[in-house]
Amino acid sequence: NTKISLVSETFSGHHECNKDFFVTEKIVRAIGNRHPFVVLSTPHYLQNLRKLGYRTFDQIIDEDYDKILDIDKRIDAAIISVEKYLRIYNADVQKEIDYITQHNYINLLERYDKSIQASRLSLGF
Repeated sequence: NTKISLVSETFSGHHECNKDFFVTEKIVRAIGNRHPFVVLSTPHYLQNLRKLGYRTFDQIIDEDYDKILDIDKRIDAAIISVEKYLRIYNADVQKEIDYITQHNYINLLERYDKSIQASRLSLGF
């Protein structure tokens, strides 16, 4: 039973790598499993995730790593954020986590349902 997911997304923004925001099955897996997460991806990934209606864990986990442009420094800061979180984790923190992860789970299901409905309409179902 783990306390947090360290999600390594496909794109990191490193050198010539795609710098665009892109949601993959990796973050969807953490959200679908109602798990808190720290994401190794492009800068401002969490900000973009919030624009999609998801909540992040900024009240519990230091998310400043998400603003760091240098990939190596961003990874180091993300790992430090995980370590800090593990040190403060307790039952009260878990209650806050549960509230956020439940919201994210519902948002995921609603976005999925809308996507399926749009696909059916475009295919004439």
